[in-house]
Amino acid sequence: MRYVFMNKNTPLLDCEINPNTGHILHINNILNHDYFPVSLLNAKDDELEKWLHDWWSRRRIPASRQNLTWALQNVNISDTRELLIKSLG
Repeated sequence: MRYVFMNKNTPLLDCEINPNTGHILHINNILNHDYFPVSLLNAKDDELEKWLHDWWSRRRIPASRQNLTWALQNVNISDTRELLIKSLG
């Protein structure tokens, strides 16, 4: 599925994400590198996809979060990867 990562109202990049796994499959276009998260600013072009995937994965709610199972069941979502996609990060 195609997504555009944003920093508030500024589009950062256009990419493809597997909606089942949350894995970033491909970066289609970098729209505004200057507004990237600090942890991605130094990524070289050939490493950006991996760095972006790592950053995106860290945005998930940790499994140790209190009442996480109850919250996921309450919104009928199976895991935090699915929640990350459905909530748009």
